[in-house]
Amino acid sequence: MDEWLSVGDEDFKAKAEARLEQLVGGASILVIASHSRELLLRLCNRLVCLKHGRIEADGNPEAVAQLYFG
Repeated sequence: MDEWLSVGDEDFKAKAEARLEQLVGGASILVIASHSRELLLRLCNRLVCLKHGRIEADGNPEAVAQLYFG
């Protein structure tokens, strides 16, 4: 998802971010795959880090982001 949030002009980015916020707000479960630390920490209440298809870490977003991003 971070790819479609990083393309286009500022108006498009604002619309895409608003739509994403709407999706997150209305979902019981929403899976987001991203390499954007900022996006993940802003939207997620749980992170799962995969390495070669296996779960390496699962849980608190700050802790898992620290493991993944350093």
